Amino acid sequence: MKPSDNPRSAGMCGRTRSERWSSWLFWLGPLMTTPLLYWLFSEISFGFLDIRLKGTGWRVDLLLHVAVAYLLLTFSRRFSLFLLSQILIMGTLFLGSSVKIAFWGWPLRPEDLAALPELIGIVDIPSKVMILGPVITAVVLVVWNFRFRAVLATISCVVVASIVLSVVIAPARVLHTVDRNNEHTEWNQVSNFCHRGAALYLVTEVCRTRLNRPAAPSESDVAVAVDSLRHKPESLANVTGRRRSLYLVVLESFWDASQLVSAEFDRHPLHPDFLDLWNSAGNSVALSGEFGGATANPEFEILCGIPSKGVFPAIVFNNSLTNDVPCLPRILSLAGWNATAFHANVPDFWNRRIAYEHLGFSKYVSKSDFVLKDRNGRFLSDEASLHQAEEWMDDRPGSESRFAYILTISGHWPYDLADRRPRVIQSTSDIPEVSAFANSLWYSSKELVGFINEIQRDEPDALIVALGDHLPNLGAKLEAFRESNLISKAWIPGMSPVGLRHLTAVPLLIIDGENGPLPIGTIAQYEIPSIVLDLLGLERPPWMDLFLPQRGRHIRPFGEILLIADSKDQWWVCRGNPEDQHECAELDLWIDDVRTIAFDLTFGDQEALDDALVLSDPSAGDGDLR
Repeated sequence: MKPSDNPRSAGMCGRTRSERWSSWLFWLGPLMTTPLLYWLFSEISFGFLDIRLKGTGWRVDLLLHVAVAYLLLTFSRRFSLFLLSQILIMGTLFLGSSVKIAFWGWPLRPEDLAALPELIGIVDIPSKVMILGPVITAVVLVVWNFRFRAVLATISCVVVASIVLSVVIAPARVLHTVDRNNEHTEWNQVSNFCHRGAALYLVTEVCRTRLNRPAAPSESDVAVAVDSLRHKPESLANVTGRRRSLYLVVLESFWDASQLVSAEFDRHPLHPDFLDLWNSAGNSVALSGEFGGATANPEFEILCGIPSKGVFPAIVFNNSLTNDVPCLPRILSLAGWNATAFHANVPDFWNRRIAYEHLGFSKYVSKSDFVLKDRNGRFLSDEASLHQAEEWMDDRPGSESRFAYILTISGHWPYDLADRRPRVIQSTSDIPEVSAFANSLWYSSKELVGFINEIQRDEPDALIVALGDHLPNLGAKLEAFRESNLISKAWIPGMSPVGLRHLTAVPLLIIDGENGPLPIGTIAQYEIPSIVLDLLGLERPPWMDLFLPQRGRHIRPFGEILLIADSKDQWWVCRGNPEDQHECAELDLWIDDVRTIAFDLTFGDQEALDDALVLSDPSAGDGDLR
């Protein structure tokens, strides 16, 4: 036998040269595939979504991807299956943030990952597949390709564990190191993402979330904030409050699409009957802090009178509401109203089943309680939601006054319509969502007026409030809004005051019984409960006054910035920049005090309620709002 024929002499450790070469390629593979994939996904993000990495943070981001790749490779049998898993994982992380920036103006953040179950619960099956498909496929590939190598597994796990422990134990040090070398702007998360990359951005935002996790304020902190915010806002002029039923309707994605002038609609997207009412109300609007989703936060504002966006770190219903709060439902329940919430969705979506109870609703009528025959796509039509809510209230005897809170769902993306609702509006826009939304809006506004007419026929003096929750999603990169010059090419945080107003203002209609629609003007959504209490003849609790505008200013916290309108309809933005004028420095202190009181009420010791008023309505009896 020749030496070369002896397996023991065929290369080191009994391997042939070919086997040694394959082994080297296997273990050096991530050093080649990771930069290549990183470059590829960067080019896709820039070419299709106009998202470009800048600065030097991408180098650390690339190293993080390499570390994850080696962790994955350590437990892999075949390189080809590892590579496919890496493509899916990097693509989901990188392109997921880029797509979210394009549609919503912010990258993927820790709270988005926490809200993933809610997102999956609301989207259609193709969207579920698009979101979950890559993740599930990657998990299946990892399990299928699994191989355990004790020594290498230990080394890889130690490296990754060191990164995780740094985030958990020393988040401040991690942030200091990263922020020192990479630009960080509190109000511009898109810029932060572009200076860091997908993985490093998520790591730093997890650190920031840990450091900024809300803590219940102390009694002295609350006292200082109350003293700073204390003032007595004026009630609505020329209004005599009186006891009657209240119908509060929040419509999904309800917005005046006629502002999309480039879409060239052949008729107004709002039904003529709604337009007549809204014009009588002076085309009043309410400023929402959310865009295209997170409806639970506008709900919290509309029902409680407390700002959410820019105050709480994520969805209030999910993360910050653990106390029973004396919001509008509880105030009215104590005063003798029958407070019922209606929403044709699963009851635990955005934790509503528990949250509504904390706010004071005595009953929550959810998806299983509705007859779901009249649908637009997967969602119950507004007509069915409103009509069934009215019938349900009519069947409940014993309460002289009723408070029906109705949250519709038909206007949710992708704005489908049933065959019995044919399209009546044509558009020249190439963005498919534009025409679909305009037709959905036309029917929603038409069916809202039908509901209003029924209420006014049966209860002429009823107080009716209707408004949108937030603006609709209309194409990638806010395309529909940009092509009609409603907003600039800048991302949301850098937009002008007028552009931000276009992204926050939803129609507001308040009908004061037989007095008809009220010209309210421009307000923030969290101002609505105070207006309702004025119109119902109930005194506002002192804590609610703390959040109301001072000196005629209407303040819309919007992410890390403030949008402000004054009584003369002048608009400006505060971004927390050092060059901001004195007015903005004052408002920065205002939002800090608002945050202290809001945390105290929702998950603190509720020190701000110590001076809460007993309801002044003599017919209601005494009721301590605590």
